[in-house]
Amino acid sequence: MDNSILITGSHRCGSTWVGNVLNLADNTQQIYEPFNLSDWSYKMGDSLSYWFEYIPGNEKGRTNVEDSLASILSCKASKVYPKRDLKRYFSFLRKGRIIFKDPIACMSSDWISQQAPFKVIVVVRHPLAFVKSLERVDWAFDFDHFLEQKNLMKSHLFPFEKELRNADQQTFRYQALLLWKCIYKVLENYLRKNNDWIMVRHEDLSENPLLEFKSLYEKLDLKWSDQVEGKLEQMTSSDNPAEARGSKTHQLSRDSASLAKSWQTHYDSSEIEEMKVYIYPHSSYYYTDAYWK
Repeated sequence: MDNSILITGSHRCGSTWVGNVLNLADNTQQIYEPFNLSDWSYKMGDSLSYWFEYIPGNEKGRTNVEDSLASILSCKASKVYPKRDLKRYFSFLRKGRIIFKDPIACMSSDWISQQAPFKVIVVVRHPLAFVKSLERVDWAFDFDHFLEQKNLMKSHLFPFEKELRNADQQTFRYQALLLWKCIYKVLENYLRKNNDWIMVRHEDLSENPLLEFKSLYEKLDLKWSDQVEGKLEQMTSSDNPAEARGSKTHQLSRDSASLAKSWQTHYDSSEIEEMKVYIYPHSSYYYTDAYWK
């Protein structure tokens, strides 16, 4: 059996876009955010308590989440398919290689990859683009979801405990940078541990979509076709708007090249420098100085 594909990263990193592009390949099926705690979601068989839950460390024990993951991979879990997808209602349609798209699973991605054959993709987005995106949709985060997970704090986030406990005294922008730092520090730990994982930058995909996605298809053993190329060109054309409108969560057809650089004109030079000073020691694993210019 072909390896399933796990796509993770932070929320607002472009994982939905990447998942949809990979799902253009023949004989694939995409499942959507099993770790999300929203009412419509699977919530790993209702066994989760926290956003960005860390497994191992699940307070209710590992058996529930292991069974839930097995149900997903055997195509028995209907709620991992969006309501608009007929696969949610008709199990006989659940065929093809699984694309497990879930940024909320980032803290547990190492555990997931150990439970079954997976090819893992970590999507990274520039920290200032991440901040800008969170500001646009006004998505705040309750850092108690990290602090109350003792195993997560002990294993990965202990260097940031003081900042996390004082986060509510800081600006929205600072909180967004802190969230980026926590998520991508854990993923850096996993990437260093797992040499076969694939890291892709949202900016690289956006500026050279045909080249970068074709390379990603090859690494994942997905079949590239003229149909895939044509749809990708439509999705990333300069004729598309660079920004989603209003508070709309997703708009997958964008002027991707313009989108990749939009944070550079959104903030003035002093704001950029101030945020860079704070985040650069933690972002330099992913972004050299060239990505700040």
